[in-house]
Amino acid sequence: MIRRLVPVFILVVGLAGCRKGARFTVTHRLSTEPVFEIVNVKPDEQLGIVMSAKQSKDGRYIAVLEFTKGRIVLYDGKGNFIREFGHPGVEAGELLLRGGMGSTEVEWGPGDRIYVLESGLRVQIFDTLGNSERIVPLPDKSAISMAVHPHTGDIYVTFSPLSTIRVAVISPMGDELVRITRDEPMQIDDILHGKLWDMINAYEYVAVDEDGNFYLLRIGDARIEQYDASGNLLKSITLDIRRVKLTEAQIDSMLMGISEQQRALLGTPQIPMGFGVFYNDGNLWVGLNEHYKGKACRTFGIIKAADLSPVTRVLLDTTVATSYGSIANPRRGAGVYDVVGEHIVMVEPTQRMELEGKSSEELQQAILNMTYKVVTLKYSW
Repeated sequence: MIRRLVPVFILVVGLAGCRKGARFTVTHRLSTEPVFEIVNVKPDEQLGIVMSAKQSKDGRYIAVLEFTKGRIVLYDGKGNFIREFGHPGVEAGELLLRGGMGSTEVEWGPGDRIYVLESGLRVQIFDTLGNSERIVPLPDKSAISMAVHPHTGDIYVTFSPLSTIRVAVISPMGDELVRITRDEPMQIDDILHGKLWDMINAYEYVAVDEDGNFYLLRIGDARIEQYDASGNLLKSITLDIRRVKLTEAQIDSMLMGISEQQRALLGTPQIPMGFGVFYNDGNLWVGLNEHYKGKACRTFGIIKAADLSPVTRVLLDTTVATSYGSIANPRRGAGVYDVVGEHIVMVEPTQRMELEGKSSEELQQAILNMTYKVVTLKYSW
């Protein structure tokens, strides 16, 4: 039942209101002037649903993973189309984008290699010509988040709260190097009896630095854990922010088309406090959903990676951040996909969707027909 219902939650209504965090206050506001926008695959073809967009560390490329046609679209560092490759399927060179319970995203590795996490089931590595170099199996088929070491190409993957594995580090050849487990994974019966949102809030996202230290963000309470390259816990902090509360009207919009019986099984929706964590030039950029001065607000908590000490807080202009998203994949809902050098890569829908009067089937079809754009911002404060 969960697989059938999750697409209905593809819309996240706007956020509302927040207070300053106790640890460090918002001191800067990001510039919202785009460097460039990517709207089309080709002049006569718009981008469909974008699951992930990443800029290479040297700024030469941007890889966009488009779900609508199951492909990777490659652009240069100025947003010019280079090529597209991949299509839905299970063989090498094809993208396994349906049928899994995990996430789909793209990352850059050393040597301009493109790593694709496919529905949480496997990781496939491509070169920039679109050639598949290898498929890397995962120890569990519910991967939620992926990061890639910029020098070794090791793959850092977090898994669903239903799995006994929290995070695994895997070499590009498929050897498991590190595993961190959880003692009490959630059970599927919990999800079917009102704890779907508890599961989503237990999702963890991962980032890795040049030394192989890695960082986990638990999105439900903005808790950050720092591990060394061997998987030993070094330090943890929880950012003190106020959880976004949804109004009854917003909840009704999110659950449109779902029966009262099904709503009772799913429980009350909650917006996660975090939407992503990115390592950039010695700092962690932690994406947060929170109240701020009584209006819609997403912020970045910028934290020194070495000791998790606060650097600054930055307000992300909410006129840029999309108000659309997916409860099942909060990073997608946040609109922010990458922070590299002096650039932030965001994804926005190009049109609004009318909700009123649509059945769940009509909503799902409308979602599949949506078009998106990739926006690159140069940040400064």
